[in-house]
Formats: sequence, C-alpha cells, structure tokens
Amino acid sequence: MSQQTPMMRQYLEIKSEYPDAILFFRLGDFYEMFMEDAVTASRILDITLTSRNKGAEEEVPLCGVPYHSCQPYINKLVAHGYKVAICEQVEDPRAAKGIVRREVVRVVSPGLVVDTDSLLPKENNYLAAVAPGDDDSWGLAYVDITTGEFRTTQVDDGASLRAELASIQPRELVLADEDWGEELQRQLKDVTGGCLVSPRPLWFFDPQRAREELCGFFSVESLDAFGCARLPGAIAAAGAVLQVLIETQKENLPHIETLSTYSSSEFMVLDEATRRNLELTATLYDGSRKGSLLGVLDRTMTAMGGRKLRKWVNQPLLDIERIRLRQQAIASLVADGLARNDLRVAL
Repeated sequence: MSQQTPMMRQYLEIKSEYPDAILFFRLGDFYEMFMEDAVTASRILDITLTSRNKGAEEEVPLCGVPYHSCQPYINKLVAHGYKVAICEQVEDPRAAKGIVRREVVRVVSPGLVVDTDSLLPKENNYLAAVAPGDDDSWGLAYVDITTGEFRTTQVDDGASLRAELASIQPRELVLADEDWGEELQRQLKDVTGGCLVSPRPLWFFDPQRAREELCGFFSVESLDAFGCARLPGAIAAAGAVLQVLIETQKENLPHIETLSTYSSSEFMVLDEATRRNLELTATLYDGSRKGSLLGVLDRTMTAMGGRKLRKWVNQPLLDIERIRLRQQAIASLVADGLARNDLRVAL
C-alpha cells in the first residue's frame, strides 16, 4: 500500500507479530479484520466482505463482527483450526494523543479455548508440547487452561510417545519448527491428525531456559518438589507449554498453580489402533461417544467427574495396590445406596 494511514500502519505492525493468527482489531464497537484475514473470516463466518478505500486503486478487503457478540465468531474460527489474536484498545480514545494505543491481550487457538460454553464439559481441552530428552527419550507436557491441570512426563521412545498422545488426545500440539520437529510431525500424523500443530522456534525447547522459566513462574528454587528435576525432556516440554501460555494469555494465568509429573509406566500402554478397536471413547461405526465403553459406563453427575472417568478409561492402572484401592472405594458406594444417593444429590 503506497499511502498507509496511521491506523493501518499500526494494524500491520501488530499483525506482523501474529502472522499465523486471524487478528481481531478493535475499532470502536467492532472487531475489524483486513486483507487475507478478512477474506478467510468472511468465508468461514458467512459475513459480508467489503473494503476500505472503495473505488481506489488499492482497495483493502475488510469485514467485522460486533464487539459485544464476538464469542460465537471466535469459536467458529477456532473450530475450523484457526488461531484468533484479540487486539484491544488499551487507552481511552478521548485521552489519546494521536492514534489510540492497541495491543493483543490474548490469543485463542484450539488448545487454548477459555469459553467453556464452546467445549464438551466432560472432555479436557489440552494444549501439548513435545521435546527431546536423553538418548531416545521424549518429554511430553500438556495443560488445560480451563481447569488449571498442568502435567509432564518423559517416555523412553517414539512408540511410547505415540501411545501417550493417543491417550490424552490434545487439540493442539507444539513442536519445533525445524529438524526433529518436522520429522516428528510426520511420524505423529495419524495420532495427531485432528489437532492443530503449532511450530515454535528451537529455543522454546531448551531445558535450561525451561528450568529457569518454570522456577520463576512457580517461585521455587528448584524443580525437585515437582518430580521432574532430573528429566530434561519433561522440563523442556513443560517449559515450551509455559512459554506459549505466557505469550498468548499474557497475565491471565493465576489458576495454573502447580506442575504434576507422572510416569507412563504407571498405566497400560495402548496404541491408537488398540484404542480404536476397543472403542474405549468412540465407536468404530461413526466415532461417536454413545455406544463406546465410556458412553456405557458414564453416569457421572458433574463435568469434573466425567473428565476423571474419561482419564481412567484412557489410562488403565497397572499398580495392583492402586487398582485395589479404587475397587474398594467403588465397592463402598455400590454397597451403600443411601450414601450414594446423597452424594449424587450433593453433586
């Protein structure tokens, strides 16, 4: 554009920082989208595509949605696999000297949805990251920002990594944008086919940087209390997840209170084909929950209980003592109908 207005220069500067997202640019009571973002959004959202400088030599494609009813539009774009960067006016237009200052306040993507009305209440919505560890091992970390759950682990090989990803079924996967990240993306294609892959620079996955970031975020001297201090892959993956959260959610992370480390050896390893054939959470016929093992078992009263049961089905225990403890707890409720009914009413 040969003659850019101050507002368009501001837009282009902010857009350059979020090239992989559709930028919702706040103008008064609307979020406006320009250029390729406008073309894409108008097609998916079925809204009118118009242009700035209409009739001029260099028209700029434009579309917009109302600020007060933007959430359904954001949800629809995210459901189609797009990221949305929300750019707000961060000063009073009446007090502004010149153009109003604007900045991106959060980024919404398939793994970072905060509008719970758009999510299935009995399923987690995970953003995951994978990083190389020692030898052939891999680190895997994932977070659900709606519940605050933040977990990490380190597995021995690629087969174990595939099984873990099949178990947690992330909506978005963070990988390096070169070398091992591209190769891993090819290897994981059948496991992660339904999720958005978000490439990040190699420095995201540096274990030392990750260790420092995690210690700083949780205000601790070391990661010993989290159980991952000697697992460089797990630390690197958790650090990558945290870095994405800081970049996209800014300061809105008070509910991420701890990091839990677990070992995949605690659970039975089930690859994607086995899970599919056993119809654990979805049927072979149409992929629906109804008719699957989970669909038959689930009589939970709350979303939290539904997510817990789904996790139990996806990660069968191997430790006999933990299995017995779970059986005893269930047997107690089965035997005491009054207590069970009181509990269901309370929930």
